[in-house]
Order: sequence, then structure tokens, then C-alpha cells
Amino acid sequence: MTRFGSHRMVVVVGLLLATIIILFYMLANIAWEKYQDYGDRVDQLEPRISRLQGVEQSYELLQTANERVQSQLIALTYPAVKDTAMTGASMQRNIREKMEQAGMAISGSQILPVKVDNGYDKISVDVTAAGTLDSLQDVLINLKELRPSVIVESINIKPVRVRRKGVTNQKVTVRFRLLSLRLQS
Repeated sequence: MTRFGSHRMVVVVGLLLATIIILFYMLANIAWEKYQDYGDRVDQLEPRISRLQGVEQSYELLQTANERVQSQLIALTYPAVKDTAMTGASMQRNIREKMEQAGMAISGSQILPVKVDNGYDKISVDVTAAGTLDSLQDVLINLKELRPSVIVESINIKPVRVRRKGVTNQKVTVRFRLLSLRLQS
């Protein structure tokens, strides 16, 4: 081999080694970036895994709380098995009974159109009644005890004028807008 030939061989081998070193460096760099990405992902997943483990550990507690809420929900709302017309009529009947028991004279009641809201049907009843302030107080106590729950959405109280002197108990005309919830199926 001549000197020119050996020099050429050294350049080729040098370029080959340089190419191998560059390829090795690139592969090592890619591997290092992947390693860092996986490390970052693990750091992001650790809090989520911890939360899931906490939920898993408190599953029974959450289950009991859910059952308790479900039983309270059933006690406070009308079931979905009844249609809204039957539910409204039942609600109206119960309200009228409570008002009459308290001594109020009902002059009118109307079931209003149902409104849908967040998994519930809002059933409203408009009731106009007359009686004394004591009977109004009794009505409000009786309505509080009704199950399924009845919410007083609005109340408008107007005194009845009395011309006689010596009337001890003020008479009033009251217009109630009462609301109950029905679960949607």
C-alpha cells in the first residue's frame, strides 16, 4: 500500500467511526429524552393514583353515605314511578288536607305546569286560602311535616278588613305557591 492509500483508509475509518459515534450519541440522546418524559409522566400520575387509592380505601364509607342520601332523597321526593299528573293531584290533595286541618278555608287551588330541572320534575301548586293568623301558622307547621317534602316557593298574605271592634284574631287571605320534586325516570 502506498502512503496515499493508507491515508485514504485512515480517513474512511475515521469517518466511519465518527458516523458511528454520532449515531450512538443521537440514540443515547433520544433514549435520555424518553426517560425524562416517562419520569415526568410518572410524576403526573402519582397524585392521581393516590386519589384513586384513597377512593378505593373509602369505598365502603362512600357506599354507606350514598345509601343514606338515596333514602333521604326517596323520603323527600315523589318517586319516578308515578306520572306527573298523578303526582300533582296527590300533592294537591295532601296540601288541601293539611290546610283544612289547620282551619283554613280554601277558595281555590291549581296544579301548575311541570318544570324539568337537573333530574327532577318541579311540580307546583297554587293555593288560595283564608283564615286567621293562628291557622296560617299551623298551616306552615303542617306543611313542614309533609312527606314527600313541600317547599313554600312564594307566599302572599293580605289582611281582611274587619269593621267590628273587638276582633282578637286577624283574618287573612293567603296565596301560596308550593313546590315538590319528583325524580325523573
